[in-house]
Amino acid sequence: LKWLTGTIHKGGYNVYRKMDGGQYEKLNAQLIKRKDTLTVDEQKISEDMLLMFEMYRNLESGKGTGLSKLLVYTKIMLDNNFAGFVGLFYSDKSVQNDQTYTYKVTYMVKGVEKLLGETPANTVRKYIEEAPPQNLDLYLMSC
Repeated sequence: LKWLTGTIHKGGYNVYRKMDGGQYEKLNAQLIKRKDTLTVDEQKISEDMLLMFEMYRNLESGKGTGLSKLLVYTKIMLDNNFAGFVGLFYSDKSVQNDQTYTYKVTYMVKGVEKLLGETPANTVRKYIEEAPPQNLDLYLMSC
């Protein structure tokens, strides 16, 4: 589960889940927040990880530009590791096939929990990878 906001909420986030017809239950034990620093191993996940992390921290402090916001938000959307480092990702590892779940994300402001958003209901299905194409011929032409 990944979320983006126009405003960075430094107070942290909570993630809730409910099964079809049930009540919401909080999934995270502690507030989900940006890490203070990245370990050497975390920095090695991708070439631009540390740079993007620093750009995100600049956005938090109001020093970023429109271009840096675009780059950082693109990185968040494409990279779950990075989204987790900046506190905008939660992986629910306890879902079960053929169950329907709805999620909501809240954020904290001065000790008050506020709703950020809620997902539509989603039914979990087993992922079945399709076989790659077979018997293809490749022709290269030059002009």
